Amino acid sequence: MKQIITLLMVAGIMMLGACKGKNTADENILTTNFELPKLEEPIAMPETEEHAEIEWGGRPYVVQIRRESVDSLPMVANDYGQKYIDNRVQVYIATGDGTPFFRRSFTKASFRSQLDKDFWRNGLLTGIHYLRAEGGTVDFTVAISHPEMSDGDDIPLLLSVDWQGGVSVKIEEELLDVFADEQE
Repeated sequence: MKQIITLLMVAGIMMLGACKGKNTADENILTTNFELPKLEEPIAMPETEEHAEIEWGGRPYVVQIRRESVDSLPMVANDYGQKYIDNRVQVYIATGDGTPFFRRSFTKASFRSQLDKDFWRNGLLTGIHYLRAEGGTVDFTVAISHPEMSDGDDIPLLLSVDWQGGVSVKIEEELLDVFADEQE
């Protein structure tokens, strides 16, 4: 009996010695130190200008679109608190001889009735782009999206200007493909 106890004790000491130097369960847990990004001054998108010479109803027209950040508009913040300055986009259409036909400035508020609560609170007017002139309208895509988001995170809006200078806006699901092409 003493021999069995002695063998068990020796085996136990050997087992304890074999475990020494191995990692314990606590040492195997992977941890990462997550630091919040340092907040910068409010971020503004760069000013852009788009120019297109088009034919509409058999006559030449010129389309100019200008985007600018406006400090006086309400700012939008991302999940970390980084603030972004919203934009104003000016759309100007003139006849081929330079006679003004249409001029209007748009902000996110211009599209309020088409936006859900999330895009109203957290979205930016990132741009308006010329799409086509056909039938009785000149059509533009409108991009309202969250800051720093990937493709497809836009409300697909179609802005149309008619022969009398009237404006209509509607959600157009088919424009999702147009937004994806513009961002590539």
